[in-house]
Amino acid sequence: MTKRVLISIAIMLTVLIAVIATGLRTSPKVTTVSPEAYELYLNAEEMNQNFYPAEAIGFLEKAIELDNEFAMAYLQLFFSYGINGEYVKSRQMIEKATLLKDYVSEREALIIEINRNSGEQNNQDLSDSLIEVLYQKYPKSFEAHLYKASLAVRENDIEAAIEFYNNVVDIDEDFAPVYNILGYMYAELNRYDEAIDNLKKYAEKAPGKVNPYDSIGEILIRVGRYEEALENLKRGLEIRPELVESKNFLGAAIHKNIGAAYLGRGQISEAVKYYAIATKLQPGENVLLDAVVNRYMALILTKRWDEFDSDTEGLDILDSSERTKPFKHLIKGIYHLAHKDIQSAIDESEGMRDIITSLTEENSSVFKRLDPINALLDADIKMSQERYSEAVKIFTSRCFTSDMAKHSSWLNWRLAEAYRLDEEYEKSKEIAENVLSVNPNNYFLRSLLVQIYFDEGDYKKAKIELKRVKSLLSEADSDLFLLAGMRKIEEALEVLL
Repeated sequence: MTKRVLISIAIMLTVLIAVIATGLRTSPKVTTVSPEAYELYLNAEEMNQNFYPAEAIGFLEKAIELDNEFAMAYLQLFFSYGINGEYVKSRQMIEKATLLKDYVSEREALIIEINRNSGEQNNQDLSDSLIEVLYQKYPKSFEAHLYKASLAVRENDIEAAIEFYNNVVDIDEDFAPVYNILGYMYAELNRYDEAIDNLKKYAEKAPGKVNPYDSIGEILIRVGRYEEALENLKRGLEIRPELVESKNFLGAAIHKNIGAAYLGRGQISEAVKYYAIATKLQPGENVLLDAVVNRYMALILTKRWDEFDSDTEGLDILDSSERTKPFKHLIKGIYHLAHKDIQSAIDESEGMRDIITSLTEENSSVFKRLDPINALLDADIKMSQERYSEAVKIFTSRCFTSDMAKHSSWLNWRLAEAYRLDEEYEKSKEIAENVLSVNPNNYFLRSLLVQIYFDEGDYKKAKIELKRVKSLLSEADSDLFLLAGMRKIEEALEVLL
């Protein structure tokens, strides 16, 4: 993960899946003895590019029945099962592809090895070196530029990634998914006009497909254009209304984004409803973490404790896997802090730390990904203990070392609030204004400015910002916790002015 309440937990999710789906594109010739299997392979490729992995799996399984040594079909099944959350089957497919790599072209063998070593074998250095080999041997190949771009993304060189993706456009300007990836790349650089232009081009190149509207909606949410986002997201649902009828990745993603748009408008009941649908639709072992986390955080934001206590489905999902258990500890920790039970929150933080330590022993990259989540809870605990400078230190040294913080309104809001409570008003305002320069409709940061100006005694500015907050939350649920605080300030301003 962006947006409110840890929406940035999976900030790179859509980009990474787009890179995976795009990586399925191969040159017109792959090694198979069956022309019929090849046609099925191409049909599956199109399904994956449009985020319909279940349909792709159906085509690929038929292809393998016709040619059980079709290595690239097994590789594409590796991606398809992965997108669909079926990880055991995904791992089996990459191993089958690997067993067949000696019977395919050198280019195909390189692609198989790149993916095997970056995934199942967790040997990223070897994968990177193979990408360089692919690029040197096949400098005009579609795949070489895609893999070089994905490598640049991982190294956080977004400008270089954009250059490689534009090379893909030069090779095949009608390959629609590349415009999707370019949209997200430009968004990473806060170049949102270019991002939206590319996503609109994606919609033009992929008429009648759902994912372009999901992507447009997600980026519009980042800049606070919630009404437009909802129009695009619901338009996507109209294209394939059956997405709500069975478990599927795209249906889950689009409902998650609708939930985020409603959360951005303060319409918590609608947000919770769509997050719940997203959770039910998510296939296989996979889970959209931000949908589950935001669902519970939205209930905390409105203090709907009965609903929180009775809604155990999402917590059970998080508890089912070691990699998602830390997020269960996060939710429960913040719940305890909302009830002023600091010791129970500390216990949750320690439980989270134990899991992260155990996972890090298996994969060192886990710490960098999950410690910021642990740090968020630790910092909130310090804030509850009124140890604000310590909270600031935790936020700045542990949370904002990861890419996820860049688009996380929640993390920025909590850090800005810690600075405010520590009476570091200028630093708090700087954070708020940076976020608002991207999303002027972020009511968390707008309401924080109201509080800062009020604390400083600048009542005229407080009143101006309060008017903006009231406009932003004109359709918000009445029990959103920020509204009570704003009403108190409004009453005080009536006396002071």
